[in-house]
Amino acid sequence: MAASLAPIAHAQYLFTDIADSNSAYNFFGSEPAIANTGAVSFYSQLDNGSEGIFLFSNGTVTTIAQTANGYSSIAGDTAISNSGYVTFNAIHGPSDGLFLSNGASTTTIAQQDQNFSSVDNAPAVNGSNTVAFFANLTNGVAGIYSGNGSNTITIADSTSGRFSLFSHPSINDAGFVAFAASQSSGAGAEVVRGNGGFLTTIADTSSSSAFSAFGGAASINSAGGVAFSATLKAGGRAIAFGNGISQPTIIADTNGAFSNFANEPALNDNGQIAFLAYEKGSGATGIFTGPDLITNKVIATGDQLFGSTVDALNFFIHGENNDGQIVFYYHLTNGVRGIAVATIPEPRTWILLFVAATCFYPWRLRRSFSK
Repeated sequence: MAASLAPIAHAQYLFTDIADSNSAYNFFGSEPAIANTGAVSFYSQLDNGSEGIFLFSNGTVTTIAQTANGYSSIAGDTAISNSGYVTFNAIHGPSDGLFLSNGASTTTIAQQDQNFSSVDNAPAVNGSNTVAFFANLTNGVAGIYSGNGSNTITIADSTSGRFSLFSHPSINDAGFVAFAASQSSGAGAEVVRGNGGFLTTIADTSSSSAFSAFGGAASINSAGGVAFSATLKAGGRAIAFGNGISQPTIIADTNGAFSNFANEPALNDNGQIAFLAYEKGSGATGIFTGPDLITNKVIATGDQLFGSTVDALNFFIHGENNDGQIVFYYHLTNGVRGIAVATIPEPRTWILLFVAATCFYPWRLRRSFSK
């Protein structure tokens, strides 16, 4: 099975294949998630025609939910808590809903009923197994909510007159939720943070701001810092970070080596940001942790991976953990697709790799000269 393969050294990272299309998996969702434990959740369609949500942990893949087991349809986005619970969107019984499960125990977080008319297909979950999500209510109200299956908190909704459209949210262990939203007045947009009470503005499009718009999900860490993508008033786009106290900081923009960015950067508790970007000139798509194409690159199309060449990548807001591990979807030129994790090795690992390489090279020389 792909998950049993040893990591492969590549640039400054080691790459581990979690699951791929050489086994029972056929098609993968392009937005897997990783916990601080290194466990990974992902969506896949199987060769037998079913689809499901799966959990990789300690070298083993287990099933969280599958259409063969009561679900008629499952969405492709997941998020995972550090205790191994995965949240996902699915149709179970007659209606659409959000669920939280470890494969043995499942909790319904929100479902189409007398209150909800639709629920988000890209939820988030924190270490306390509280789920943050966007939903539309049957009374026409739209908003951002958090819940654990027994209690639901309104973080922000359209009844306040402040917001009209909302992005996918993220949530930290303190229960603070971050999201981007359009202002009801049509005057602009904001990136905000809140836990059901006062909302803190992280960034906005006011006259004093460098931003004219925000895209996709915003990622929050344990300190309340938020990473987000934005369009700049001066032209171009950027990945930025804000804390609600000082002015946001530009991490990377299209004045440098990138031509554009995906809308969902990831942020861990150590303040490290990872994002998907498109390189100028080459047109390559890559995952980066900063503005430098070389020193900040995790992997990009055109790179070698698992015996072939990467020709497509994707990465999402839940794709980085506190150890700097990064999970991503890949497609190779040999037709194989899958889910992989990039890990920065400990110094001792690099020493062992170097020793192995230097020991192997003279042996090859001696073999060639002994013929």
